[in-house]
Amino acid sequence: MITTTGVVLIAFGIYKVVTRHEKTEEEIRYLSFYDPLTGLYNRRYFENEMKRLNYSRDLPIGIVMADVDGFKSVNDTFGHKEGDRLLQDTAKTLRSVTRKGDILTRIGSMSRGR
Repeated sequence: MITTTGVVLIAFGIYKVVTRHEKTEEEIRYLSFYDPLTGLYNRRYFENEMKRLNYSRDLPIGIVMADVDGFKSVNDTFGHKEGDRLLQDTAKTLRSVTRKGDILTRIGSMSRGR
């Protein structure tokens, strides 16, 4: 639709729909490789990287795995909100002590507490 001044109004509506669609696609891409709670890479990303690194010149590699002892007790005693905060704080701490090129991943599952 063109106004009397020659301004095209309908293009804005189309742009808005495309922008919203692009944002949704961006969210889907993000969630496919990142843990939404901590912002760390997720299990899918980790597994893909292990396959990639297995066939690359990056060998040997080091893998460090850690577990938050008593995490289920934190959720049971203080609630999921505090458990989530514990995971977020742990992720923040780990980010502060890893190098830029390191792969920091959360591969925990909901069945183990959250």
